[in-house]
Amino acid sequence: AQEHRDSGYSLTDDERMTVERIVMCEAGGEGVRGQMMVAQCILEGLLRYDYTIDQYIHNYQVELTGYSNVTDEVRNSVSRVFDNGERVIEERADLWYNPAITASEWHEEQQYVITIGSHRFFWMIDDTHA
Repeated sequence: AQEHRDSGYSLTDDERMTVERIVMCEAGGEGVRGQMMVAQCILEGLLRYDYTIDQYIHNYQVELTGYSNVTDEVRNSVSRVFDNGERVIEERADLWYNPAITASEWHEEQQYVITIGSHRFFWMIDDTHA
């Protein structure tokens, strides 16, 4: 268990529900480590560009699920990243995709960071995208 530290972003209740919906949609079946890594990417994107959640969704083109589908495991994963400041890895990452579902040459041209479960994670090189 990591010690608590400030994540650098304090979620409102509405933002928390939105982030939980993104993590559920993108990594609900990936286990805690994969869920936390997606949450960490969202946090990094918010901090990188000083985005609101709505700006993040639009500019990073992420998908959301209905809130009724969000599991306690996902809620806990989001809380660990945003409330406790926990990180899966120390390297920065703000992008991810699942190569089993889609091919993305664009993602593969970014700075590769790590693979967790079925997702590959990256740090965006070209700031013009977001």
